[in-house]
Amino acid sequence: MIPPEMKRNPSLLTFVAKLENSSLFLIYRNAFELTTGYRLSLRINGNNTDPEFLIIPVPVGRTFPLQLTAAKVENSLGSNVKSQICPRGLLETFARQLGDESNRSIVESFTPSSGAVMRSIDFIAENISSKLHLDGVAAAAGIGSFQLCRIFKRDTGITMTEYINRKRVQKARTLLSDPYIQIAEIAERAGFTSLSQFSRNFLKFAGESPSEFRQRRRELEHCDLRVANR
Repeated sequence: MIPPEMKRNPSLLTFVAKLENSSLFLIYRNAFELTTGYRLSLRINGNNTDPEFLIIPVPVGRTFPLQLTAAKVENSLGSNVKSQICPRGLLETFARQLGDESNRSIVESFTPSSGAVMRSIDFIAENISSKLHLDGVAAAAGIGSFQLCRIFKRDTGITMTEYINRKRVQKARTLLSDPYIQIAEIAERAGFTSLSQFSRNFLKFAGESPSEFRQRRRELEHCDLRVANR
């Protein structure tokens, strides 16, 4: 049965299917089952409170309310593993990694059918660090602002405002990998007009604060997914 959220937004079906078939998801799913005895899947946010399921939100944003779920698999190789591995901790780590990949995919994986949308995307990319106004983007695209907003949402599945903010958060992620750049400077270089606007949008689309993201990236550099000896 297709959830009502997907019926209202068919692009979610395509997005979830693509994510579930990505190499990142498939490799981790197999390793996770082997290590813990749980099988991973993705779904749109639901109300399942079954205690047999581990359910972690994937930080992709309100437009794509995804959850990563894990259900115990009977007779799986991982069901007999005796170790101190915490399935929920691994799941939370992967949900954040999947959120990073998903956000990148949302702003890069579509092919606009409109020349005006392509021109607007090029203009946004060239000026992402500057203050962007709808009228300026529309002028660069050679189309009226109202019409551009309509066809932009049709071609990308998200509004232009969300697209711009996701692109800025994406740039900020890259900058945050450099521990010597102050967060306030990153906010400015990513095109946000204030630190509060940066923090609000980063939390919205990355599911954590910029400082938390930076700390997690630092920890993941020294993190290994080890299969316990059986």
